[in-house]
Amino acid sequence: MLVAKLQSFFRKKRNQRLVELVNHLSQQKNRPIKVLDVGGRAEFWKTVDVKNIEKITITNIDPADIVVDPNASWIEGEYANALDLSSFKTRGFDLVVSNSVIEHLQTWANMKVCAQELRSVAEAGFVQTPSFWFPVEQHFMIPFFHWLPNPLRVILLPVLPRRGYEDVPNVDIARAYIEEINLLTKPEFQFLFPGSQIFQEKLIGLTKSYTAVWGHGGAAKQ
Repeated sequence: MLVAKLQSFFRKKRNQRLVELVNHLSQQKNRPIKVLDVGGRAEFWKTVDVKNIEKITITNIDPADIVVDPNASWIEGEYANALDLSSFKTRGFDLVVSNSVIEHLQTWANMKVCAQELRSVAEAGFVQTPSFWFPVEQHFMIPFFHWLPNPLRVILLPVLPRRGYEDVPNVDIARAYIEEINLLTKPEFQFLFPGSQIFQEKLIGLTKSYTAVWGHGGAAKQ
């Protein structure tokens, strides 16, 4: 219950920063803007004030995540891989958004490709990822888990109590999850998104997540 309340609190605060960016871009362009959400879901946008958005295009590799409400004509869903956004580069998006996606790409090489693709599809961006240095691993909600060696994590994941990723019946599935998720440090995130403002979301003085924001001026926030 407490975890859900904290997640809701931080999500609202983060969403407010996104709304401020949307409003700034809309005012700058004197029109509603077009948004590309890479790896997102339509449910997320129900929590965001979208009055200055003309169209939101949601991309995902899971067909279930790009199903949208037919009554929400301003949201559309398309299949796409975050490592290849070439089909979106000439479609005039004003803002690209991506929440908790880049850490799921298995390798540093893939993360660099993804970051380059995200920067190429819009002049402004809002990209969020959990922090490696926060003591609770935020996918499994297991304290200190991500700081353990991979072989030990593979053994422990099927047997430890966790929140999310419930279906881990054996070391095969555990290994796949462990190799999929690679949390980032601040220097790594800054490297991926040079020139961006890096906002740090903190809980009891510890950085819980990072958000890279670019396209509205300003120096990186420490």
